[in-house]
Amino acid sequence: MCGNLAAIGFVIRDWNGNVWLAGAKNSGHISINVTECLALRDGLAHAIHNGWRKVLAEGDSKLIIDCINNKVSIPWSIHLIVQDIRLLSSYCEAISFQHIFRKANFTADTLVNLGSRSFCL
Repeated sequence: MCGNLAAIGFVIRDWNGNVWLAGAKNSGHISINVTECLALRDGLAHAIHNGWRKVLAEGDSKLIIDCINNKVSIPWSIHLIVQDIRLLSSYCEAISFQHIFRKANFTADTLVNLGSRSFCL
């Protein structure tokens, strides 16, 4: 974040860990939960747009992953975005959502930092 500005980032890899696509952008003045949810939605949308239908979606927000996996109640602030993610998921042959720790998500985290800095120059 830059001040109160948030940024989102995502990385799409193949099964061998090779990066196929990555993206980042500034998302303005929104909460961390909304930011994390938007990053997951945008990454999934790009994967589907590129024809990739077998998806393992990883995120470092346990709350967001648990919401998508129906393990906890969805906060109202992300309800519509979670609905978008579930709709996008219906286009996949196979999809799984897993929590990973932020340290393991360093590539996406680096993109987020670049995305926020590009707006804060």
